Amino acid sequence: WSLIPSQWSLLSSQWSLIPSQWSLLSSQWSLIPSQWSLLSSQWSLIPSQWSLLSSQWSLIPYQWSLLSSQWSLLSSQWSLLSSQWSLLSSQWSLIPSQWSLLSSQWSLIPSQWSLIPSQWSLIPSQWSLIPSQWSLLPSQRSLLPS
Repeated sequence: WSLIPSQWSLLSSQWSLIPSQWSLLSSQWSLIPSQWSLLSSQWSLIPSQWSLLSSQWSLIPYQWSLLSSQWSLLSSQWSLLSSQWSLLSSQWSLIPSQWSLLSSQWSLIPSQWSLIPSQWSLIPSQWSLIPSQWSLLPSQRSLLPS
């Protein structure tokens, strides 16, 4: 029996909490429409998001094809560059031999130039042979068949 006042006090304190708890419950309950509206709006976005995802997914083959063609073009350009580099290297390796040939030919010029006077000195002797060759013409003519 002595416990009744304390139990009554506890019950009163808990009872006094009911309005605040009810107010909290009411405020949370009032949030349900706004939360439901937000959920509905997000749910309505799902088709558009799905459509966007589908369109992006459909672009993957095209993007892959474009990437493959660009890779193929890069490979062909690299191959062309390699062949041009190989050609340039081969031509570059010919320069010493061409230079050596040019040097050897250039070194022949003095000797060829020195032959000119000797060839020029032969002209009088060749010119002196003309009369003798001319005198042989009648005999050569007699050898022709009639």
